[in-house]
Amino acid sequence: MQFINQLLRAGDVDRISRFHTLRGELIPFKEILLIPVELVLRFFQVHWGGRPWLPKKAICALNEILHEGTNKNVLEIGGGFSSKFFSNRCSKLVTIEEDPTWGEVIKKQIQNRNCDFQLVLTDTEDWLNQFEKDGTEYDLILIDGASDEVRKKCLVKLSIMYKSAVIVLDNSDRNTFRDIESKVKPVKTVRFNGLLRNPFQANETTFFWFK
Repeated sequence: MQFINQLLRAGDVDRISRFHTLRGELIPFKEILLIPVELVLRFFQVHWGGRPWLPKKAICALNEILHEGTNKNVLEIGGGFSSKFFSNRCSKLVTIEEDPTWGEVIKKQIQNRNCDFQLVLTDTEDWLNQFEKDGTEYDLILIDGASDEVRKKCLVKLSIMYKSAVIVLDNSDRNTFRDIESKVKPVKTVRFNGLLRNPFQANETTFFWFK
């Protein structure tokens, strides 16, 4: 009984359980059935190779947007396994990363020489304040780094600058982002949730379209 209680107990006080998002939505039924498998894989520290730490359905949606071999430009705020994933599916990838040590890890993961990869090591808020649009039009923008307040600023500014881009916001169920749609006014919004192996709890990722 104590094990079950520890398993279900929320990752933080605002969750109903670790299998609910902060909006109170339960992960998909198919993923509930796979919880024992995910527990074993987590215990043995088995990670998804070359896949972002996002809900499975969100990864499927990214695959649909970035067909392998197509000429796509991607901007990501906060690099990681997503960087390798994107580099194999786009022609240009710009990654904004705050941690120089983690940046070195990211660079070693990028092996696709057909992708123009640019790693920008800087404070995200400083970068955003100085950032001006150049000749690049981004097809996809992932916001998955920096503090929640800075992520929010990124979404607001970049949604104005890149109307044609699909903007993806990770951890979108957090309280900071509850009013974001009224600020950026997307024409279409799709939320995906699911269980992440690390941390072992539900997560939500939202896709925004602006035209």
